[in-house]
Amino acid sequence: MITKIRNIILSNTFKDTAVLFMGSIIASLFTIMFTILAGRELGPELFGIISAALSFIAIMIAIGDMGLGSTLFRYVSNYLKEKKFDKAQETLNTVFAIRIISACIFIVVLTLLSPVISSFVLKSEEKMLTVFSALAIAGFLIVDFQIQVFQSQKNFGLSALLSMLIGGIRLALTLMMSSFFGLTLINTMMVYAGSYIISFIIAFFWQKTQVVFRINYKNIEKGFVNFSSWMALSRIAGAVNGRIDTILLLQVLTPYQTGIFSAARQLSFGIPLLAGSFARVLAPRYASLKSNDLKKYFMKTVWLTVLMCFGLLAGIVVSPYVIAFFGDKYSVASGLLKWLIAGSIPFMLSVPSVNLLIYAFSKPKLITLLTFIQLPFVILGIIYLTPTRGVFAPVIVGGLSNLFLFIATYVCVIYEFNKSK
Repeated sequence: MITKIRNIILSNTFKDTAVLFMGSIIASLFTIMFTILAGRELGPELFGIISAALSFIAIMIAIGDMGLGSTLFRYVSNYLKEKKFDKAQETLNTVFAIRIISACIFIVVLTLLSPVISSFVLKSEEKMLTVFSALAIAGFLIVDFQIQVFQSQKNFGLSALLSMLIGGIRLALTLMMSSFFGLTLINTMMVYAGSYIISFIIAFFWQKTQVVFRINYKNIEKGFVNFSSWMALSRIAGAVNGRIDTILLLQVLTPYQTGIFSAARQLSFGIPLLAGSFARVLAPRYASLKSNDLKKYFMKTVWLTVLMCFGLLAGIVVSPYVIAFFGDKYSVASGLLKWLIAGSIPFMLSVPSVNLLIYAFSKPKLITLLTFIQLPFVILGIIYLTPTRGVFAPVIVGGLSNLFLFIATYVCVIYEFNKSK
């Protein structure tokens, strides 16, 4: 066992994961500090509305991504390994062009619909709340493309630095806004959107990704569109599963209760951030390994994930102290955070199995099917349980949903390995 742990720690995967992990930790700390500052100054009621807006942004980002982020890992990593640099560049150019078009569409459409979305979805009469949400979506889609390019090229250090830059700018802007004007619904969202836009501008001049605005499907493999389409559906369903809880609570409960839940929920989002960083290390490797090497590498990543879960157990222990930074108004959120972290353990354990099925066995349809099975369970479960379980309803439903994903994907992995013998 000691030898196995030693080999894991000395592996390139562990080193790359460590780089992204440290970047994610620092970015998460910036996010936690932003969340605490906003939560303390806005109070639970307004913070509940802000959190619903952030959930809305996350769902729209999944739609705007169109599965292209995963496609970069699946195709560009392979092209670079096979030294097909022209095809890799054409793919990057196409994805970049689609991202720019998608960002512009979101700005126009959401701005036009801002009165309706603010009123009915976010329960606020501030239409600028939706306008700045649109700018945040557009900014994220563009700067995230730069991050994904670095990661598809296995340049994990640069991608980690860019992630930290976004969080650092957001925190700095929040401190400035709080000191000079005080935080409101609108200027908090202005800060959130501005952090992505400013980060993109800095990154553009600091480390250009050398892509141009050009769509050329002729030189791209036929499976490109099919793969990205299934991944788009999967990511949209996954985003809804993971973010719809705050929006649903705002429709059923009061903004104050939603704010209490959101304090714990926003802090727990560091776990998906860590899982996403780990997945982006695994994706290019899974896409390029075959046969016995693939199985050995998969087992190594499973053990690495188990080690990460011990960190989550530590998070459960310190959660009351973290919630205390929000102030006495949020003290009841401590129990929520503990169970949110506990419910995320099967989600973290499923990262190797999900990414193996997508990138090694080319089964995006399967992952999409599983996420769509979860979707009605999550939505209906929260609606049904909220009147009796209150803010704990999404905690219960989310934990069961993560457990289902963990069991289902590992059963599928075992089947695929047995089939390939």
